[in-house]
Amino acid sequence: MLSISIIIPIYNVEAYVRHCLESVMAQDCAEATIECILVDDFGQDDSMSIVHTVLTDYHGSIGDY
Repeated sequence: MLSISIIIPIYNVEAYVRHCLESVMAQDCAEATIECILVDDFGQDDSMSIVHTVLTDYHGSIGDY
């Protein structure tokens, strides 16, 4: 089986991060497992707060969080 890793840097992207994460979560590929790695680059906005909210509200398959 194919494995796909998506690496997303989180740095001052509060206007875009929700849409980005929801787009990744909406992917459905029966031939592959998809892993999403979020890298907190310690921006000065609420990006990581939004990430935590999106992940808390997510009810699909999730690995290590």
